Amino acid sequence: MSGIKTFDVKAAYELNKLLFLDFKEYFGDIKKFIIIPDGFLNEIPLHALPTDNAQNCMDCSKVKWNVEENIFVYLPSTDFYAKAEKNNLAQLFKFDTKDLVPKEITKVFSSIFGSNEKISQDEKSTIKVSKAYFGMGDPDLYLEKKNSHKKTDSTEYKNFFRSIGNKEEFDITKIKEIYGPVAGSAEEVTTAANFFNSLDNLVLLKKDATETKIKNTDFSKFKVIHFATHGEVSGFIQGINQPFLVMSPPSVGSDIDDGLLMMNEIMELNTNADIVILSACNTGSVEDQYSGSFSGLAKAFFISGSKSLLVSNWYVETKSTQKLVTKFIKNFSSNNLSFAENLNISMKEFIKEDPKNSHPIFWAPFVFVGQDRVVNSPL
Repeated sequence: MSGIKTFDVKAAYELNKLLFLDFKEYFGDIKKFIIIPDGFLNEIPLHALPTDNAQNCMDCSKVKWNVEENIFVYLPSTDFYAKAEKNNLAQLFKFDTKDLVPKEITKVFSSIFGSNEKISQDEKSTIKVSKAYFGMGDPDLYLEKKNSHKKTDSTEYKNFFRSIGNKEEFDITKIKEIYGPVAGSAEEVTTAANFFNSLDNLVLLKKDATETKIKNTDFSKFKVIHFATHGEVSGFIQGINQPFLVMSPPSVGSDIDDGLLMMNEIMELNTNADIVILSACNTGSVEDQYSGSFSGLAKAFFISGSKSLLVSNWYVETKSTQKLVTKFIKNFSSNNLSFAENLNISMKEFIKEDPKNSHPIFWAPFVFVGQDRVVNSPL
């Protein structure tokens, strides 16, 4: 597809040596890693770095990646997990600090995480994914037919990515012109809902996918929350200094509903989800240069009460996103593996199925953030 650059395998391999490969001798048989990124590491998913010095590629199906042998769990901070899983972090991730860090740091981490405590099988952190599923997708961003012949230079861009390329000052009356329809999102959400056989399922599409309905929904009963829409970073549109998700715009805007679900509004949703899936662009981005890791939309959902998220590091291509996210949800809803393990499996399956989608732009943006728990099948 036009616009995609050849992936620089050689440079990525050199980076991987500095960040990960040169330390493998210390890891032993550890395959699952907890990552608390900082600075530029917020935008570099370790699973997408190559493990050998191959040729630069568009078809990257022959390249070996970190994802093939390793599972990565991301956390916003050490405090995040210390508060939620103080007694079983080390056991759950098989993470032994004493071989990897100085004794002084080991002592601190042990006191925080209880890494030396013995934990029985019954005490291990497990969850059963609720059959109650919430999904929002395909917001009504369709222009009237009389305007459908008007195509701008950004039309292909808007249809390809789940975000925009327009920094004009935001005007609610122009939202359908700024954003295009989210291709494949309706099928993504409806397919995902079928994996959770519950009368409590709620799916909001097109004209129902509004900010008003979101704010009037009781999210506490949903253990899986899924948004498939456009996502935007803070400050990308002039005058809007919060990240947001795009909803179906109202005919007349108000303080309650302007078509954009902002970070501060997400914080007030009172969620209780085991996982929130943000199938959109840049949902894992930091709020600003002074904020810590996952300080934007991810932080908003954590504050609202959710335990973990699937978020993206950059712009995501809509068709591959639909395929990867659907595969991920299907996998974790029907097996006994953790969320991070299922993301790992889904990415490897995705890469193998079609060489044309093996370039990292199609599969690498997504990372798992939060409490990675063993999932008991609900089926």
